[in-house]
Amino acid sequence: MRSWPQGPAPGPAWPAAPAPADLPEADEAWPWVEIVTSHGGARPRAVEGWCAAGVRGLVVAATGNGSVHSALEHALAAAASRGVPVLRASRCAAGGIVQAQGAGQSAPALESAQHLTPAQARVELMLRLLAQRN
Repeated sequence: MRSWPQGPAPGPAWPAAPAPADLPEADEAWPWVEIVTSHGGARPRAVEGWCAAGVRGLVVAATGNGSVHSALEHALAAAASRGVPVLRASRCAAGGIVQAQGAGQSAPALESAQHLTPAQARVELMLRLLAQRN
């Protein structure tokens, strides 16, 4: 009987999260990070609007192993090229991102959130942005 892998191979280590003393006080703003869901017929308007409004980061809740609708993918790649970090996370209950996906040969692949859920990836990205702020 064939044995199937239990999940994606471990990827590179994430940068260290800020220490609790480095986290913002209650009155300080957390970085603005949104989650957008990829689905059939997805439109890029939300991504474009958030970027125009000053969003600091985006997480795409992708299908299956991380596939993103092409129209949404192009908008996310454009956001990433303008300096808005984008993480790709699987919205499936088990598993994670197992391959790179980019908006074509000229666009870089969207960064994988590996095994994190979209909500977890959002918190991870918020902490990364806080660490950059400090």
